Amino acid sequence: MSSIYTHSNVQFAVSAAAYDSDLNLAGFQGVASWINVANVGSLPERGINTNMLSYDTVNTLVTKKAKGITDAGTGTLECARDENDPGQAKMTAIGQPNYFKSHAFEMIKQEARSSTGAVWFRAQLPQAAVMRTSTCPTTPSPSSKRP
Repeated sequence: MSSIYTHSNVQFAVSAAAYDSDLNLAGFQGVASWINVANVGSLPERGINTNMLSYDTVNTLVTKKAKGITDAGTGTLECARDENDPGQAKMTAIGQPNYFKSHAFEMIKQEARSSTGAVWFRAQLPQAAVMRTSTCPTTPSPSSKRP
């Protein structure tokens, strides 16, 4: 039986350097420098999500369905604003529209850093993926400057 998992005491970090090619377990464990992101309130979704296509024809009572496109995960990393946090500054910098490199990301669960206690992934970061709020979550604006 698996243990219970919550987001309590989870740490989220971004690699200091860009990694434009795929990384395996040894590659993620060999990342030289991680920058922790402070005040994370909400994590982006992970895992695959496949949409189901349906098509109704006039001569049938049951909808025809088929697998559509699969998405490897998307979402917003929500943080309480801290202008002095190096992790939030890094996420803002790599989320700019004219930055096209991929970075490694690490989420350390309650267990110690190990192959089972950490989740790693590599991605390009769109600007709207990082939402920094002063009070409560709002829809991200196209500007990196928020009130």
